[in-house]
Formats: sequence, structure tokens, C-alpha cells
Amino acid sequence: APSRFRPWFEWRNPQEDNVDIVFGHWAALNGQSSAPHTHALDTGCAWGYKLTAINLKTKERFSVPCQSALRM
Repeated sequence: APSRFRPWFEWRNPQEDNVDIVFGHWAALNGQSSAPHTHALDTGCAWGYKLTAINLKTKERFSVPCQSALRM
């Protein structure tokens, strides 16, 4: 995407600075987000990589290898 475009999670409302956003369905991010209080969980399980979850209380992430990948 052109550099002037930003992902939706970078458009934060300052009143929500203490609100965590957890999202998936964006495997290209490989579970990484640089936005504060934002947790990307899609680590490509459908493509044979990992399935990732988060403990909402501690923010600790857990990943396991996927047993099978999406067949296209």
C-alpha cells in the first residue's frame, strides 16, 4: 500500500489509550504490531505456521505449531 495509508489500528482515539485491541486475520503482520496496546495474533496457522493466543490479564502470548495447513 502507498506510504500515506496506515493500518486501521494506528488510528487511535486518545481517550482509549488504556484500551487493548486484540485482532487476527492479518497473517502478513506475522503477529507483530508496533501500535501501543495493540496485539496482532494471526501468526499464519492457515498457512502452516503457528496458532497464537494471548492471556489478556498478563499480556503473555502462547504459540503452538499448526497441525495442518489450509489446502487450496
